[in-house]
Amino acid sequence: MKLLHNEIDVVPGRKPQKQPLPEGYVGQGVAVLRLTNTSARQNSYTVRVKCDAPYWQDSWVRVMALTSNGDQNAAPAGKPDQPGPREQSMTLFVKDRGVRDVVLNFFVPEKSECRAGIYPVKIVVETRIVSDDPRQARNERIVEIPATVIVRPFYEWTVTYAPEERRVGIFRRAAAYEMVVENTGNDWLYVEMKLPRPQQALVDSLAQTIAVPPPEPGLTSVRSVPFRVVSRLRAIRGPVQATPLPLQLERVDAPSIAPLPEESVYAPGPANAGGAV
Repeated sequence: MKLLHNEIDVVPGRKPQKQPLPEGYVGQGVAVLRLTNTSARQNSYTVRVKCDAPYWQDSWVRVMALTSNGDQNAAPAGKPDQPGPREQSMTLFVKDRGVRDVVLNFFVPEKSECRAGIYPVKIVVETRIVSDDPRQARNERIVEIPATVIVRPFYEWTVTYAPEERRVGIFRRAAAYEMVVENTGNDWLYVEMKLPRPQQALVDSLAQTIAVPPPEPGLTSVRSVPFRVVSRLRAIRGPVQATPLPLQLERVDAPSIAPLPEESVYAPGPANAGGAV
């Protein structure tokens, strides 16, 4: 047995590539496991994916068997492929001296609980020997093939101000505000706050760059930034004069995972997931 793609690159919300790439490429949401039966018996194989890393979800995986090429590699008569619950495993028979491919599809929803990161997984293959000899039929062999699933980050965030409007006067010239940034993505969010410089007011804040972690499952993740505005207007009478405060927020591109090298997109190569960002 051989895993043709040891690294699988998964973009949340993107469906797995329908046509698997050749051996040695970084799999785009899909990996192929090649099963070769070198014995003179029709053995059965059960394939599943195991991962003990935090935030991993078994629902990301679908296992399916490819259609065999030729009678030699076709499933034995009366022994169809048997998908497991929710298609998260697959049991299939391989004829003696036959070869069959199993496709591992990875689909990660675009949700905050689907945390961006590098997940070390194991492709578990359980071989069951089919034999008329009861002693051999009881023999089972379990092989675990290591692989790496890379879940890419996506960014969603909202900003609110409290309160949206403040009144100042001749005696009370300063007003306090609070800006709240909520991270609804699956990776750390870094936001740079650029304070405005209006002629009619002085804006002051201690924070210039905000770091908001991704939310834990079922929770929210927010960071609040207080800032203070001092009015420079000294009119005693007359209509109310509104002073807009056009705060600018810009996301700093600092993903927790290094991007896929361009050369690994068009040719066999490593994903470089552990490289410098």
